[in-house]
Amino acid sequence: MERNPPDKKKLFLLDTWTILFAVVTYCVGGGFVSYLGKVINWLAFWTGLIIVVLFIVSFNFIYEFFRLQESKAAQKSEKDFRLRTIYLQFGLTTLTIGAVLTVLLYSVQNIGVVVWLFLAIFFIMNLSNAVPPLSLKKSGYGELVSAVNIAVLAPAFSVSLQLGDIHPTLVLITFPMFFLFLSMFLAISLEGYFEDIKTNRNTLMTRLGWKTGINLHNIFILMTFFIYGLSTLLGLSWQLSYPVFFSIPIAIIQFWEMVRINEGHKPRWKLLRLSSIGTVAVLNYFLLFRMWLG
Repeated sequence: MERNPPDKKKLFLLDTWTILFAVVTYCVGGGFVSYLGKVINWLAFWTGLIIVVLFIVSFNFIYEFFRLQESKAAQKSEKDFRLRTIYLQFGLTTLTIGAVLTVLLYSVQNIGVVVWLFLAIFFIMNLSNAVPPLSLKKSGYGELVSAVNIAVLAPAFSVSLQLGDIHPTLVLITFPMFFLFLSMFLAISLEGYFEDIKTNRNTLMTRLGWKTGINLHNIFILMTFFIYGLSTLLGLSWQLSYPVFFSIPIAIIQFWEMVRINEGHKPRWKLLRLSSIGTVAVLNYFLLFRMWLG
């Protein structure tokens, strides 16, 4: 596999996609409620969306604070000391705002046990992702937490806010996405694999090794569409399953690019990056279109 030049912006790339796609899948959850013919409580919808974004952003800042706190070089730098202070202040501020909005949401809407359960899981997972001693992101498992945030917690929280419970059909729609988002994160992180090894930065790809990571990436793509096909046979409405097939051509490109890299061909990083993001983007676009406007 060919080495690539270091990307100074890569540090925040995965977090950016986590926030963006968490917003998208949260809207998928809201769209599913609309698809069921239920009236959307827009105050709860927008408040819940802001809470999700604030919690993800806050733990990103808190993670950066602890990352610099544990760096011996950063501890001796006055600039990094100020940066640590800023990260901590921003992290605690956004976390506090999210907590206040949660209390306000409780005061205007009857929040059931299921909503509190998902909020608790969301908080604990992201806390474990950012804060020592677990610090899953530092250990290289941050992409797993991001995939759970996007594919599981965000849409489930959106639906539970509106319905007070989780609809089983939602699981059939969002569960396969978990594997698709994992494949996206693996594909994105492969480009910086050698630089991550050089700088001792752990990602899921560096934990697995690039060959194993590529093989798992391809398995995850196949699993995604196999589960969607199986879900259709088990009763998922064709109206909700046909949007999946629009993403298959892009997924084939993504799959093929990883096969080429595994066989030793020169990587086409831009095509791999665009296809991995495009696969999940097209899938969610057509789901949103079908649920909100279809």
